Amino acid sequence: MKEANPSQILPSASSNGPTSLDTHLAALESHERQMTEIQKRIQRLETRLAYLAKKPYMDPKGFRRDGAKRMLGHLRNEMETIEQRIAWHRAQI
Repeated sequence: MKEANPSQILPSASSNGPTSLDTHLAALESHERQMTEIQKRIQRLETRLAYLAKKPYMDPKGFRRDGAKRMLGHLRNEMETIEQRIAWHRAQI
């Protein structure tokens, strides 16, 4: 698991000393919105995969299922990265 570097999260975290509480709160809010959107997309993909599992004749070669599974993996990795960023901002507050 790759940890988020604080300088990647906020450019000012590495060079300008401590950042303000407002900056961390704003970043937290932004990351939480992103997390909500990703969770919605994951839910839609899981619903689509369940539909295709029930009706395999809709995707006989499995291209749609494979694409949805790959996208799910990508979104879960992205969600993990955002969770790390949220944890970092909470620790800074």
